[in-house]
Amino acid sequence: MASHYALIMSEVIPAILESDFAEIEKKIHLIEGLVNWVQIDLADNTLVSTTTFLAPAPFTQFMGDASRRNSAVRGEQRLLSTPPLSEPERSGEA
Repeated sequence: MASHYALIMSEVIPAILESDFAEIEKKIHLIEGLVNWVQIDLADNTLVSTTTFLAPAPFTQFMGDASRRNSAVRGEQRLLSTPPLSEPERSGEA
């Protein structure tokens, strides 16, 4: 009896947890050319025991289509906060 195995391709997406946006930018530029995606975690010490850079607005340079991005790496944000960030925090005005 022949065995059939499906080849499943996986991609490792690195996550960045930093409290300083300059460090986040530095790490994103370090992985350019190595990965296509990066996950940036926004944590306020409620769901995880750390606090990171919390203003999502500066990340727009890593989001969206290639014509609007400032990097070859695409970014996604993961919100590790409860309750969710307030509107000023989400817009970067807090």
